[in-house]
Amino acid sequence: MSNAKKILFLVSLVSFAAALAVFETGFKRWTPIGRVPEGGLARYDPNFVSQCARYRMRTYFFDNYAAHFWGVCRASFTDTGSLSAFHLRYWALISLSGAGVLSLFAFALAARLERPKAKVVRGRRYLTGGEARAQLRGACAAERRRFGKGLEFPPGIHISAERETRHWLIWGSVGAGKTQTMLHLMHAAIQRGDKVLVLDTKGDMTATMPTEPALVAPQDERSFVWDVAADCRTKQDARELAARFIPASNDPIWSDAAREIFVACIARLQAEKPERWSWTDLRDIVLQDAAALFKTAQSYHPEAMRVLKDPSSKTAQSVLTTFQAHLNVVSALAESWGGHDHPPRFSVNKWLHMDHAKPVILQRDAKYPELSNAWISGLLGLLSSAVGSPSLPESRTRRVWLFLDEFPQLPRMSDFSTFLDMGRSKGVIVVLGAQDIAQIRSVYGRERADSWIGMIGTQVITRLNFGRGAEEASLMIGDQDVEYKVRSTGTSGGHSTTSESIHRETRRVVTAADLSNRLGPRRKSIRIALLGPGKDAYELDLPYVRQQQFRPASQPAQWTYRATERAQYGKSTKNSEPESAISKADAAFIRGDRDD
Repeated sequence: MSNAKKILFLVSLVSFAAALAVFETGFKRWTPIGRVPEGGLARYDPNFVSQCARYRMRTYFFDNYAAHFWGVCRASFTDTGSLSAFHLRYWALISLSGAGVLSLFAFALAARLERPKAKVVRGRRYLTGGEARAQLRGACAAERRRFGKGLEFPPGIHISAERETRHWLIWGSVGAGKTQTMLHLMHAAIQRGDKVLVLDTKGDMTATMPTEPALVAPQDERSFVWDVAADCRTKQDARELAARFIPASNDPIWSDAAREIFVACIARLQAEKPERWSWTDLRDIVLQDAAALFKTAQSYHPEAMRVLKDPSSKTAQSVLTTFQAHLNVVSALAESWGGHDHPPRFSVNKWLHMDHAKPVILQRDAKYPELSNAWISGLLGLLSSAVGSPSLPESRTRRVWLFLDEFPQLPRMSDFSTFLDMGRSKGVIVVLGAQDIAQIRSVYGRERADSWIGMIGTQVITRLNFGRGAEEASLMIGDQDVEYKVRSTGTSGGHSTTSESIHRETRRVVTAADLSNRLGPRRKSIRIALLGPGKDAYELDLPYVRQQQFRPASQPAQWTYRATERAQYGKSTKNSEPESAISKADAAFIRGDRDD
């Protein structure tokens, strides 16, 4: 039933109810009051007033007997001074009854002229309002009976435990409610005691996280120190880290060779200080000259010897230039995470194997994009290796959530697929946030991005600006085959005939224009489209999550604002002051000091 028909039907009911109330009160209980000949006041008899009203109405149909009786009534009301009171009741009754009749007629006309509702015979239905919630509740209940109870999403409806692990994609334009949608899942996971890792690109997660988090952010004074030695324990781990800190160049030969030198430096630390080395140790080694780096490669990673054997060659000079061009990230991390005596430490490998742990926030700072991209992608790369390792067994009860809002801002991570491929069976759940699928394609390529979309079991669409993104979302939701009745009229043998036929057509489940106009923030809620449970698409309203600020979003570390100090690498001297050119005795004589 359309909204117009609902309104017309409601107006007719209200009008008839009000007319009945006027009749009961004005014509039966509180009839008009008139002056009697004795000089007092008295109410008219209800039967007399009701008859007068009926005869008054029949006069419109040229009923002479009714006209005569109405004349008697009018004379009586006029003599007692109650004609205006009668007319007030009469016209209120007539007006309300007329409004009810007209509304009911308009309702019937709208129902007659309205195109019969199409019946979906193939494909999804796009459900809205109460029907959407009812159908979603039924679909989730069917899944829960098979796989057990999961988190509450949307509020009031519990999804199944298996639905949680099928990963999530939340996409929509700027300000469309992606973060608000993600907060519903995040808070539910934290309240249940699940492990949560959050990528914070705006600082709002850091400020409003209800549970005290483990903040990992080298640009923040409160940051935990990433215990890279505990996570990077093998040479293959070193290769993964090198790929994050030294991105691929236009000619891969230079970046690949530079990465081998970086691996040699880490391999030396792994051998000499297993699981005890720091970012400062790594900085001191990578800043060595070519001869020292050659000795390191010779002892710990011979694969890097070829490019360092002749430092004066053009090849070696190009490789060393590429290698040294990316060492500023290591130096920045050493300066940030090397200036504390006993800092809190965070190991992603240890965190993954814990039964319970506080939420972890990886805060990305747009002021330092190269630094943020290097260490965040490096940490996630080592986390994916830990997830893919047989040392982390499969589990139906483990829950590790990775909330990666604005995911396309991170650089390409070749091993990110591990989270989606193997994470599900091990209880690792990825929740990706993006403004458009095209952003993911631009970073990872069309084939890989499309395969990820196919692997992600639950998708949430918020408002999309009209254009390619909205059109692609409409195409992804798909088409449907519908049937509806078509009435046709004609004449045959001088008589009009009406016939009905069944018409079938294929159309989009929801158009791009509807996705652009219907979804997004409302005054009290965020309107989303949910795909995954069941076979339909559900348009739902999510209430806003009220966020309270518990701490500052940022507390800049000292290295971000203090002046650069003179570098001191290697062994420091006992006395950093320069030696005097004269003896202490001569200096005392010049100052005029005398012995007592």
